[in-house]
Amino acid sequence: MASLLQRRAADYTDEVVDVRDVRMDQEDGSLAVGSARYPLQAHALTQLGSKLGIPAGYLQRCEPELRAQNVNRWLEQEGGDVFLRFDRLEVRAILSTRYRPLDNHEVVNAMLGVLPENSRLRFELTATRMEVQLIGNQGDGSLRDGLHLTNSEVGAASVSLSALIYRGICLNGLIMGHGSYTWSKRHIGATDLQHAFNEQVPYLIEASAEARTSFKGTTGVVVKDHEKAFERIVERYQLTKQQHNAITQAYEEEPGVSLYHIINAVTRAGNHPELALEPRRQLQEVGGRMLTLAGEGRRWLD
Repeated sequence: MASLLQRRAADYTDEVVDVRDVRMDQEDGSLAVGSARYPLQAHALTQLGSKLGIPAGYLQRCEPELRAQNVNRWLEQEGGDVFLRFDRLEVRAILSTRYRPLDNHEVVNAMLGVLPENSRLRFELTATRMEVQLIGNQGDGSLRDGLHLTNSEVGAASVSLSALIYRGICLNGLIMGHGSYTWSKRHIGATDLQHAFNEQVPYLIEASAEARTSFKGTTGVVVKDHEKAFERIVERYQLTKQQHNAITQAYEEEPGVSLYHIINAVTRAGNHPELALEPRRQLQEVGGRMLTLAGEGRRWLD
């Protein structure tokens, strides 16, 4: 994985430019920086709209000429510099000059020296995010301790490290993304990433073991009506109909009458092949949130 990220990094460049030198081409919607032209990746277009106060959905629907008229009109009112990130000849991000890159290969290299021996991993890369599940060797039965690592090189997410419970039977990764179970760093200001990981990895692995014990304890919490529970979960966490369907399918594969089975269905749905990466990660985080609330003795839907 480190080698793959290093190869990708060779295609990336950055440049700070004066906004007065930036315009959008009316014919093809590319970004003109001085005399050069660069196609905009989807995320960069969204960021440009956000910077100018133009709804991204509207920009995406506009024909190139109208889109350029809108963008250039408001660019004229802007001042200062912007931080552009390029993937070869495409703009992949438009960011504030306060943004401090912590790129994927740097993040992964910082993890290499502090991982437990023989750790396994699963990872996914998109244009906007890196998601890594690091699976340790400690656990009981099919439950294993682990860590979840997230980063974005284009401003879509902070660097974050969270305790993870991995269930081998169904390849679940339950992300404990709240409170003392997680650490994060925004891409602003300096940070010693190696020092942070040296401190956080042992602590969060121990937290993962505690969460695993808490998860096993949910087998004693009876949930009489799983369909109603799922409806409330969908409403409480603002999930989509597609996510709801994925949860129902996951429950049918491993039904039960306890909170353990409810949480397991939510996180198992995070492996559904028809869901994109971000909706799948959200489901695994929702499972972790429910477990955190239950472990604190609070209502797990409130």
